Amino acid sequence: MKKLTVSNSLNIAAEIGGVLSISILLPFIFHVFGISGSVFLPIYTAVLLGTFLFNNSRMFLAAFFAPILNNLITGMPAAKSFPMMQILLVELVVLVFVSKIVKKLNTKLSFQIILSVVFARLASIAAVLIYSKVKLTWWVNHLYIGIPGVILNILIVYLVLKGKREIERR
Repeated sequence: MKKLTVSNSLNIAAEIGGVLSISILLPFIFHVFGISGSVFLPIYTAVLLGTFLFNNSRMFLAAFFAPILNNLITGMPAAKSFPMMQILLVELVVLVFVSKIVKKLNTKLSFQIILSVVFARLASIAAVLIYSKVKLTWWVNHLYIGIPGVILNILIVYLVLKGKREIERR
């Protein structure tokens, strides 16, 4: 285990803070321009990227707090009558958990990213089943509406990580 120093603490804070900042800024920009977060899943982008760039244990914090801070700062995702915040919280934490597992597999990066996102999206069924006011048909629609965001996030994160690897090889 690495010894915790001031330098390490600052790196940890920068990683978590950076991911949280982007997780708040991207959805805010989408909402300002009237672009649906439910379709493009901008809250996913930074957390997904962070799970493949940084220590996953740190990204659990970012995944947990991203929907909560978004809700406190912007009111989105909604938390009360429509439990979007809770559903995103479950999805993002599962995203980090699954990515931690798949990164240990000797598989292609694209497969790791796809598995992480797909399992995260499917995990929200648990939140829906617990929250009895939400119908299963809503959940199916929620998954369907977010398909463009799933594809976009997979592509963005894959291209960024591939670009990073190419730069590191030089």
